Amino acid sequence: MASLLLAIVLPFGLILISTYAFQLMANARRRLPPGPLPLPVIGNLLTIGRGSPHRSLARLAERYGPLMSLRLGVVHAVVVSSSSAAREVLQRHNAVLADRPVIDAWLANGHRANSIIALPPHAKWRALRRLCATELFAPGRLDALGPLRQRK
Repeated sequence: MASLLLAIVLPFGLILISTYAFQLMANARRRLPPGPLPLPVIGNLLTIGRGSPHRSLARLAERYGPLMSLRLGVVHAVVVSSSSAAREVLQRHNAVLADRPVIDAWLANGHRANSIIALPPHAKWRALRRLCATELFAPGRLDALGPLRQRK
């Protein structure tokens, strides 16, 4: 019975450890900022979850600096904890940060092609945004539709 249990647990443990080691090596190649070592599957959720999350992030910022990477479950996040670093990141990487992840529902029936929310910030996005600002959200148009919104 013990040998059967060992035959089941040992391969599962080896698979789990090798998967975790592979993830760590893959993350090292991604050129992410420094951060705490994530646990398998849950990442750094236990590190942040204790007490107040903002205090946990402040303690991590003291140790790893104003720019650090965390793994929240399976999602990688880069945390910027100082205003000067945030200003630099937002100015230097504005186009990358303004883009949104593509959700499969947006791809259905071509809805992403004509959506201000789903389009990347390029010429078509700017034209649609300008159209909304001048036609939909113009003060005269909003005032004219005020009673209708009030009734609804």
